[in-house]
Amino acid sequence: MTDIPSVDELISNSINEKKLKRKKKVIKVLSTLVFLFLLGLIIFFYITSDYSKLSKIRVYGNENIKEEYIKQSILDSSSGYVLLDFGLDISKELESNPLIKHIKLDYKRFNELDVFIEENRVLAYLNDLNSVLLENGKLYSFSDYQSISLKELIVVSGYQNELEYLKLKDVLSELKESTILLISEIIQEEKSYDKFYAKLIMYDGIIVYSSLNTLKVLDDYAAIRSALNPEHHCIAIDEIKSVPYSFSCLP
Repeated sequence: MTDIPSVDELISNSINEKKLKRKKKVIKVLSTLVFLFLLGLIIFFYITSDYSKLSKIRVYGNENIKEEYIKQSILDSSSGYVLLDFGLDISKELESNPLIKHIKLDYKRFNELDVFIEENRVLAYLNDLNSVLLENGKLYSFSDYQSISLKELIVVSGYQNELEYLKLKDVLSELKESTILLISEIIQEEKSYDKFYAKLIMYDGIIVYSSLNTLKVLDDYAAIRSALNPEHHCIAIDEIKSVPYSFSCLP
């Protein structure tokens, strides 16, 4: 026969259960407070330490765009704390720069950032438009380029409307980089039969007359130059046969 607990036992058990529940609740609250305190302590020491802040930015692949501009753009877009930056697009401003084709951010260490840049190639400076011509066909005023430091560029006169400078862009994009470096100036000399006809002044002083369609011949400029008559200082490229010939053009 099962013993039936007395009223006093029931009351005592109820009180003990309540005490146990209260004790568990107090322990839970205290544990939560200790956890929050320790978490706050960790966050405080993290925020006040140098480890929380971006300590070093290394830039790779930039040629024309200034390293200082890239670093400052990253810092301006940053929250100031590395941990918080993982939720931010800190390269957004750089990605909007037309000179940048692609950008990749890589945290080699927690507070050290490597920035890898791929630039759009700068093809020429359009003198009449005070703008640079990029390989993607975009044209931007020099006033938009406080952030860049351009190397020697071909100075172009003429080719002011979009059809003309896009045609020039296509032709220059096909030339070897070594050929581009030989050209000092390109001057549009529109003919009745060819609106894109050009006069080129080479860095060695030779003057070349050519349609843009036959400019690719200049990729063999070294061979053309070596075969040049010493008394001739001008070269013309036959538009039909794409064959260069020299002639005297001195006054």
